Amino acid sequence: LEMGIDVGSLDSIAQIGPPPSVSSLRQRLGRSGRREEKPSIIRIYISEKNVPSTSSPQDALRAQLVQSVAMVDLMLEGWVEPPDINTIHASTLIQQLLSVVGQYGGVSAKQAWEALCETGPFEIGEQSEFVSLLRSMGKYDLIKQTHDGLLVLGLRGERIVSHYDFYAAFTSPLEYQIVHSGKPLGSLPITKPLLKEMHIIFAGKRWKVIDVNEENKTVTVKPSKGGRPPVFDGGGAAIHDRVREKMHEVYCSSGIPRYLDSKARDLLAEGRVFFHSAELKRRRILEVEESVYVFPWCGDRVMNTLELYLISKGYDCENQGICLRIAKTTKREASDLLFKAAESKSIDVDELVRGVSAKPYGKYDGFLPTSLL
Repeated sequence: LEMGIDVGSLDSIAQIGPPPSVSSLRQRLGRSGRREEKPSIIRIYISEKNVPSTSSPQDALRAQLVQSVAMVDLMLEGWVEPPDINTIHASTLIQQLLSVVGQYGGVSAKQAWEALCETGPFEIGEQSEFVSLLRSMGKYDLIKQTHDGLLVLGLRGERIVSHYDFYAAFTSPLEYQIVHSGKPLGSLPITKPLLKEMHIIFAGKRWKVIDVNEENKTVTVKPSKGGRPPVFDGGGAAIHDRVREKMHEVYCSSGIPRYLDSKARDLLAEGRVFFHSAELKRRRILEVEESVYVFPWCGDRVMNTLELYLISKGYDCENQGICLRIAKTTKREASDLLFKAAESKSIDVDELVRGVSAKPYGKYDGFLPTSLL
């Protein structure tokens, strides 16, 4: 509801579960209190279950409650996620290319390059990458080239540009259908990389990915053993490094935020007790039965990369949001592997992402050439 839908004056907002980001939390709060002398009010509701001894560490840590506390505290400090200025938002570049071609009825590749990249906001680098993008758009019939070299809209491009949905650059995450033994289990928004042998949490169970079909938007899975899956695996929007750092600060602190109700205060105390009993203030690796849990206290960009790296080395690894779970290994083995990774100068990033399915995240990412994607 924070994405451009005006629902008028509201007294208060109810947020179910942890907010997706601090900026989103701030926007949602701002939906209320618009009338004169009325305060902005948001109430955050977190669903927590009793934690048996067999629960995952992040459930014992009450991670979704602490993530919410960290985000509220950061908002009160005036912090929000900074824009990512180091990445080409190529999905929006496709939208703007279609817009320019549609506006003028036709442009040359040179004119498009100069308007959007050379003097515009899209620092795509080499012209060859831009040409690769144009060819990919042509392959999907978004644009075509006339005999005199002008780029004009293709049939598919005309349909996209003429639809009112074209004006919005954002979209909801793509939903993939989860299938087991030929039977659909339901759908899941894909917000992080997916590849074979990876684990996902769905309907309260842990599943291993057997295949990902990008064309049909389906993920084939089979049940995976490995103890009780976490209630909250950090799924959803990508979490920023600062949020996870703030979570660590909340665990280390003894302060009780004024805005918590009595039950939330009790659950925060529970999470802190486990944090200190596991010595996570000074340790980053926790060994539980046949699994090792790694706590880098970093955002999802780091966590996803580490997960892909460990899987590429043959380890049964699962990104659970606040931590990485590595099955059937020891603390020493995991520690040695991570130190070697940190010291290595030969990690091939392209090789890490080559096997990843479901790469499209932006609205028009599905039309991108592989190199830009």
